[in-house]
Amino acid sequence: MSASIEVKVRYSETDRMGIAHHAQYYVWFEEARTELFRMTGYSYREMEQKGLLLPVIETQCKYKKAVTYDDDILVTAKLSEFKGATMVITYNIVKKDTGDTIAEGMTKHGCVNKEMKPIRLKKVFPEIAEGFERGM
Repeated sequence: MSASIEVKVRYSETDRMGIAHHAQYYVWFEEARTELFRMTGYSYREMEQKGLLLPVIETQCKYKKAVTYDDDILVTAKLSEFKGATMVITYNIVKKDTGDTIAEGMTKHGCVNKEMKPIRLKKVFPEIAEGFERGM
């Protein structure tokens, strides 16, 4: 399962050189990840209301080409790994008009409760775990 979002690079997302700032890529990752989670049957908000938190415990981004103000990009998030207490989401960003890969990345998430204690998702929230397993 994967989810994609379309983004038009805004002026405020660029640096003095007119290139999208490197930190912005993580914001785009989060937006695509949010859509991915909705596809599992539970929004981020619903998961948090139930008591499931998914903090980022590792990140990576490989920048391959620059994007600039007003470029149209497609950001895709995919659930690549799901183990009871962790999951890995991978990302691909392409420029819409050329199909060129702009960046590739990943985020690793821990499954914790509101007290930030690790939990095994299948045991504590089996209905949410089922949604993630369907997405694999």
